[in-house]
Amino acid sequence: ARLGLTRIVRKSLGAPRWGWRFSAGVILALTCTVFATPALAADHALLIGIDNYSDNRLDLAGSGRSDVETMTGIVESHYGIPEDGVKTLLDADATRSAILKTIESWLVEGTKPGDQALLYFAGHGYFSLDDNGDEADGLDEAIIPVDAVVTGMHVLGLVTDDELTALVDKLEGRRVTVILDTGHSGHVTRDKLKTRAIAVESRGQVLARTPDLETLTRSITVEPVVKKQKAEVIKGATLIEKAPKGAELTVWSAVSPSQTALVDAGAKHGIFTDLFAKGLGGEADRNGNGTVSNAELLAYVSDGAQAFCKANAASCEMGLTPTLEPNEALASKPSAAPTPEGATLTAEEVTDLLAKGNAQGVALEQIPPSPVPVGTRNVRYRLTSPADGHLLLLDLADDGKLTQLFPNQFTRKRDGAASGLVKAGVPVTIPDAYYGISFDATEPGEGTIVAIVVPAGAKLGGGVATRQIQVIPKDEAKAVLLAAATAANAPEEASSETNTRAPASAVVTLRYQILP
Repeated sequence: ARLGLTRIVRKSLGAPRWGWRFSAGVILALTCTVFATPALAADHALLIGIDNYSDNRLDLAGSGRSDVETMTGIVESHYGIPEDGVKTLLDADATRSAILKTIESWLVEGTKPGDQALLYFAGHGYFSLDDNGDEADGLDEAIIPVDAVVTGMHVLGLVTDDELTALVDKLEGRRVTVILDTGHSGHVTRDKLKTRAIAVESRGQVLARTPDLETLTRSITVEPVVKKQKAEVIKGATLIEKAPKGAELTVWSAVSPSQTALVDAGAKHGIFTDLFAKGLGGEADRNGNGTVSNAELLAYVSDGAQAFCKANAASCEMGLTPTLEPNEALASKPSAAPTPEGATLTAEEVTDLLAKGNAQGVALEQIPPSPVPVGTRNVRYRLTSPADGHLLLLDLADDGKLTQLFPNQFTRKRDGAASGLVKAGVPVTIPDAYYGISFDATEPGEGTIVAIVVPAGAKLGGGVATRQIQVIPKDEAKAVLLAAATAANAPEEASSETNTRAPASAVVTLRYQILP
């Protein structure tokens, strides 16, 4: 820039005696002006928190303000959005009109393709009747602005998923993150008689981010539509229904359909927001590589939510199951820039994505155990799962080569084993005597064996059932890993009248070494 400006000024002024001194001053002024000019657009975040509603029957008196303070630090430190790129709407400022207008002005008009646009909401959520036929359960999910009003069995003045989706759809080409510490079902119980007890409990230390009115409490055993709403967890319904054109979309929700987001009133924080912040602060870094992936963060907040419910069962009748959508978001990280692509896979990439953990107690062993010398014949891997499930067994060498070991072309076709089915308590040995092959240590090297076991009712996509024992090209490998991570993180819907359970999946890793 300096050289270009120098040539321009010299040519225009030209006088040999005083032109150099004058032109130098002009050059300096122009140079400073160029460097001081702000970008036309930049990364922006809009953080909304509501405790005190205009209709005092909706008052939460919880942690909207403190949660926004927490998230302000998070968007600056982990999403790289500067302080002047963060706008907040708190309590009386968070009207329906202000929310819609500020999303338009601050996020849509204030950013350009390639920028980040982040929307966070902490406050009441609810639902309304679907008015355009785009909802399988006949209900629109919604957030409740500060000026909403309760009328009988309804809340008027909501901001619906259709309205939010229409605005977010304008964020073409951006990296869009939506974080919702709320739920959209209202209070749901399995027993209508428990309504009063839940209302009393919610006025204690644990508060619900949904209208706390007995007349608005719903029973999953009485209202058929609640069962349909709950079933939306299977198809992955979100408040933001589709990604904008060319955008990278990530949507975090504190709970699954039919569940209610909760607040620890004593500690003054939303359960989800507190876990989210702690996880990004480093507690979710399961593989210890110094960064937190979305998959690691989801595993952390899910485990933390389950632990909270175990300690506060009366307030968690329908459970707390945080969600991350769409599935592709599992392969991303909360960061200021996209993750650079490498030429080969690394164990770090795989463990960042497959972060579920092994709470189910799946056992994996190598026979004979590592290290083994070159020339060792018939190396086998034995896995035992405490529950029926589908198994995907992978070999990730330290040079980045990924090989699928199971299912494979030699797997016996009986008992469903060809699709990777394993039986509870029955060891699976790979390869077994029926394969007609053996794994032999032919050259030195190291790597990681990765076993993913998902519930028998889940589906492992990515074409794993028909893949052969061979190195998977990297572009295909990422699809296989994402399919495995998606299946491992899918919430279980046990039955229509129970809570939505956390994923009953397991990811186990085992290092191996072949010595010269």
